[in-house]
Amino acid sequence: MKILIIHGEKSGKLGGIHKEFLVRLNKAINLSKENKFDKIIISGGQTRKNIPSEAGQGFEYLNNKITGQIFLEDKSKTTPENVQYTKTIIKNWGIPLRDFEIYVISSKTRIARLKYLYSVIFPEVYSKIKFIPADDSYGFVYQLIEKIYHLIAFIDPYEKILGKWKKELFRNG
Repeated sequence: MKILIIHGEKSGKLGGIHKEFLVRLNKAINLSKENKFDKIIISGGQTRKNIPSEAGQGFEYLNNKITGQIFLEDKSKTTPENVQYTKTIIKNWGIPLRDFEIYVISSKTRIARLKYLYSVIFPEVYSKIKFIPADDSYGFVYQLIEKIYHLIAFIDPYEKILGKWKKELFRNG
C-alpha cells in the first residue's frame, strides 16, 4: 500500500494557503501522476484563530486534482504533533506496517528535522519512508530558525519542555 503524507504550513495572518504549502501540494499532484497512492494524509491543524486548518485548506486545493483516499490530520499545532497524529491515523487503519510504502513531502528546509522526528516518533516505519523535498523560498533567518528547531528536537523531540519558550520566541501571531 502506498501512502503519501503532505506536511502543511501555517497560513498567513489573513488566511489562505501559504505559498510554501502550495508548492508541496503541487509536488504531490505531480508525484501522483507517477505513482498511484492508496491513501493520502494532509497534515496540519488550525494554527491561527478563525482560519481553517492547514489540512482542510490542503484538501480544498487537492480535491479532484489527485486520486487516492484522503485523510486529514487537523489536530496538530506543531511539527512533532504532525508526526504523532499521522502515526495514530496510520495505526488506526489496522494494516500491518510492513505492507506500507510511505512518501513524505515537506520543504527542503524542514526535511532534515522531519527525518529526525520520524525516526524518534514513528521509528517502526522510518526505514520505509521516502522523504521528498519540495523547493522553498525561505530566507536566511527562517533557515536559521529551522536549524534551531532541529537542535531543540534532539533535546525535546515532542516539544514538551522547550515548546512554550520556542513558541513565544518564534511563533508570535
